[in-house]
Amino acid sequence: MTRHLAATTTIIFLAFTILLSICTPITRASAEQEHIDTALSSINQALKNVLIAEKLGENVTQLLVKLNNAGALLSEAANTYRSGSTANVTSMAENARLLAEQVSSDAISLQTDSSNRMQIITIQNFLFSSIGASAFVIILVFFWIQFKKNYIKKMLNSKPETVKDAN
Repeated sequence: MTRHLAATTTIIFLAFTILLSICTPITRASAEQEHIDTALSSINQALKNVLIAEKLGENVTQLLVKLNNAGALLSEAANTYRSGSTANVTSMAENARLLAEQVSSDAISLQTDSSNRMQIITIQNFLFSSIGASAFVIILVFFWIQFKKNYIKKMLNSKPETVKDAN
């Protein structure tokens, strides 16, 4: 019975070892695919942030060049992975992800700068408009007072005319 238990344990151990050795490349391959998917997600988020910065009027040419480089790295990693080779797939995907995250960070920085600049411009427009309107009202009141003085002076200096009866 002990011998039968030892044989059964050995067979289960061998079966488990074979199963583990078969599953290990699949796990590694899925980990590499996960790196590729993560990099792709980072590139998509970076592109969204770059487009928002562009809508705010920022110059995003350099960011698009960097994002294009990240896409090329990711494409190379995906092609290498699909060809069955796993050499450098993880490092290429990680480099693409890091580059995309840097672009995303730069795009968010541009968005913040643009927002701050727009707030400053709005405040300046409000202040200059207020100053201009105040100056216009002051000048208008000054000319109205001058006109009123001259009109009253002219009226006081004029001689009244008498109306003669037509009878």
